[in-house]
Amino acid sequence: MSYQLTTAKVWDGSAWVPAVGGSSPWPTTVDGTVNSVNVTADASVHTKGAWTELIASTSAAGNLLLVMVQNQATNVGTEGLLDIAIGAGGAESIIVANAVGGQMGLNVNRNRNDLIFPVSIPAGSRIAGRLQNAIASRVAAVGIGIIDTGVAAPSSLDTIGANTAASRGTNLPSNDTYVELTASTSQAYQAIVMAPLGTGNNVTPTDTTYTLAKGASGSEVELGSARVHHSNVELCTYAFTQLPFIYFGNVPAGTRLAVKQVDGSVLRDVILYGVPY
Repeated sequence: MSYQLTTAKVWDGSAWVPAVGGSSPWPTTVDGTVNSVNVTADASVHTKGAWTELIASTSAAGNLLLVMVQNQATNVGTEGLLDIAIGAGGAESIIVANAVGGQMGLNVNRNRNDLIFPVSIPAGSRIAGRLQNAIASRVAAVGIGIIDTGVAAPSSLDTIGANTAASRGTNLPSNDTYVELTASTSQAYQAIVMAPLGTGNNVTPTDTTYTLAKGASGSEVELGSARVHHSNVELCTYAFTQLPFIYFGNVPAGTRLAVKQVDGSVLRDVILYGVPY
């Protein structure tokens, strides 16, 4: 089941009228799951499970995908990676590979750690997800939203720094030290999504700043930062009212990308998602 809000409107001086041809800065459609859908990991750890349908058919085209995963088990490591695809059953085509699908969720005093991916989704698309996890047969609740902003988006993203052998990302073990996610990007990007992960349990609750940078080692140029809260029950959420992190700007092919964090804990990971032109 999905929901849809349609007919964005603009003020013509005397009344609200339907927006035409991108004359409104607001999205023209919103679609998504009404409730979260349970997606089950394979019975073998670090192995993708079967595809689970999230939406049977999207009501309209979209170019911004919102994903929220609740995959929490108190004091049990729940690292996970989620593939998101469009297409008929048995013919799924991945649009976002290895999205963060582990220690995320809700916190009473913090926001959800939603993910936002600029990616094109045609109208009438079936959307499905499949999960791998550090816990065999782990079940995650997955909710998605699809927005049409009128801006061109690619048909799929590049995942940078996912560790599929361990269902996690790239570890950031040292305080205030850049860790290379890629020595050379395979193509030019118009944006970079940075997604933090927690990789342990029974940790001391703390806020951590993740910083994305480009450039040679020792000469990194900062592209932006996000403040993230890690709780002692595995939740990894953006601190207070921050939105998920996306850097919008030209990243040429062959660019070195690196990330650092300032907490110093060995339980911090990150994954990047390149948005091609």
